[in-house]
Amino acid sequence: KRTLEMVLHDDALRDRLQQGVTHYLNSDSTAANQWIEEHFDRLDQPQKNQVLAAQHLHHLNDLGDDEHTKLNELRELSDQITDLSIRKKVRDDIWLKEREMVRTTVDSEPQKAIEELVAGKSPYDAYWIEEAMDVWMEKDSAQAEQWYMTTGKHCPKTKRNMPQHRSQNKQSQLATLMQQRNGFHSFKTPKPKNESRAN
Repeated sequence: KRTLEMVLHDDALRDRLQQGVTHYLNSDSTAANQWIEEHFDRLDQPQKNQVLAAQHLHHLNDLGDDEHTKLNELRELSDQITDLSIRKKVRDDIWLKEREMVRTTVDSEPQKAIEELVAGKSPYDAYWIEEAMDVWMEKDSAQAEQWYMTTGKHCPKTKRNMPQHRSQNKQSQLATLMQQRNGFHSFKTPKPKNESRAN
């Protein structure tokens, strides 16, 4: 607490506010959150950005039981960060955490997890299908290929709220990914119309 007070009043230490708040949250989150509540409105915007980033990092490492709800809350929190580089780092961290969650879920029950993604019944967005299939093929490529040939090829060509560079339909997502893997070149899928790719 005393260290944070010093940082606030020493221009030479301004860039260390996030580091100080992170340390405080990790050592005594209750006291740290109280300090943030008392001081936040008096901080300038660059300082607020650092505090928000510190809170994000702390909560991202401890999402609790309802991981998906907490992750969505952190996304909303990131909108308050005006510094573009800090905001990008925060959102990258969220993406990596969600990727880790997807991979863990698929590794546990591959077919169930992927079929829920395809049916729109998963808590994860459909653009994670490629990542999910990648996990399954690493785990059991024969079973993944069999599922694709009997079921995956017939996925409905619907689209959900996907990032622009992930706007392929579900069928082409699965086929494209499997074609890129060794041993999965035996079938071809036409390039989907209006396909967008990241630069």
